[in-house]
Amino acid sequence: MARKRLLAGAAGLGIAAALGLPAVRQRIWSRVLKLPPAQNAVRVERNIPVPVGDGVTLTTDHYAPRGPGAFPTILIRSPYGKWTEAGIPGMIWGLLAQRMAERGYHVVVQLTRGRFGSGGTFEPLVDEAADGMA
Repeated sequence: MARKRLLAGAAGLGIAAALGLPAVRQRIWSRVLKLPPAQNAVRVERNIPVPVGDGVTLTTDHYAPRGPGAFPTILIRSPYGKWTEAGIPGMIWGLLAQRMAERGYHVVVQLTRGRFGSGGTFEPLVDEAADGMA
């Protein structure tokens, strides 16, 4: 009987930890990055196809605060992928975008030409300015 009670308690603790994990993770990263408290919940749209001037389509994610009002926008363009498809560099962009959106910024993470689902050919620094303004 004691073993069943112990297992039930461990299972309950595990479920509670899993449900609270995002909030704990958010607080830890806010402290590590020395950020003010989050002000907004965040809505994420992934893999939005964005056409640029010559018809190439770039893969884009949009992190938006769910609060009312107008918010400034941060554009991040990267050849390193996003989230887990690219390992640590992609996870860093996603983490940064999430934290900034919680603090009142629209964050657009766009993959450069020829990288991780974006169309075209990867030629570093050739089309960056024009693609970023499209």
